[in-house]
Amino acid sequence: MTAFQIGRPRFVTKDEALVFHALAIDAHGGSYGVLNEGLLESAIAMPMQSFGCEYAHDYPFEMAAAYAFHLAKNHAFHDGNKRIALFCCDAFLRMNGWNLDSEGVKAADAILDPVENRMDKTGFAQWLATNCRARPSMELPDFFSQLRWEPFFQVFRSARPDSGGIRQAEFQASIEELVHVCPLVPSLQESNKNATRDGDESARLTCSGAILTLLTLHRLAEDMGYEW
Repeated sequence: MTAFQIGRPRFVTKDEALVFHALAIDAHGGSYGVLNEGLLESAIAMPMQSFGCEYAHDYPFEMAAAYAFHLAKNHAFHDGNKRIALFCCDAFLRMNGWNLDSEGVKAADAILDPVENRMDKTGFAQWLATNCRARPSMELPDFFSQLRWEPFFQVFRSARPDSGGIRQAEFQASIEELVHVCPLVPSLQESNKNATRDGDESARLTCSGAILTLLTLHRLAEDMGYEW
């Protein structure tokens, strides 16, 4: 058993499970609605169970397995119980810094093992442990400590647009994506446009260089596995 940790873990709520279920039905079909509220609440509460000052399930994989196991077994929804089991399991892992590597068909097949009694909850937790990877910390010192000159320079050079064609289209698409995570970019674009209009080459180069630098950092962060 694992002692309580301040600020962790971040559990999936009943309301979130209901949203996940609706999304799953939207995407893959089936019947909406809860069949048994009590069984749903019981399954959602299971990973949070504690005795004294310790959780009943180890963090994070036994807790994630508890979502999958009890939501799938309880059949609280009219349809999509295995899907919501996997959704909540995956969501718990993501919210607590882990990515499930085995997604799609492989993960869907894996969830059948505990449902069909080929694997117990502990066994499924072990499967999760071998099929997950920790997401990189979003701490800036951790990110910058991993930056290296050569890949930075290569990405910086490749990020520069040409006068037209595919690279120009790719550059524009990358800028549009960057705008969503970095509100500074539109201001730099506007300053770059004004500098070009006014013939201020120094200011134009400064603005375009800043945009390319931010774009390079964004691409490198994604390559390292950071999520925005």
